[in-house]
Amino acid sequence: MIERVFTSPGTLTGYRGKLPIGTFTMAGFLFAMPLAEALDRAGKDLTRDKLYTALQGMKDWPGGG
Repeated sequence: MIERVFTSPGTLTGYRGKLPIGTFTMAGFLFAMPLAEALDRAGKDLTRDKLYTALQGMKDWPGGG
């Protein structure tokens, strides 16, 4: 899911030069990536147990890179 944010045409390009994309911005994206992936894996009927199981199953997840 988060990969779509980085690969969608014009997602960040429209803000180039207008908003600073610094350490905290990139950290926010990087910290959100595993959560977004786990939410996708947990499925539509989200529960704490499903989210926990999805997070535990991401040991070999490449992290989008």
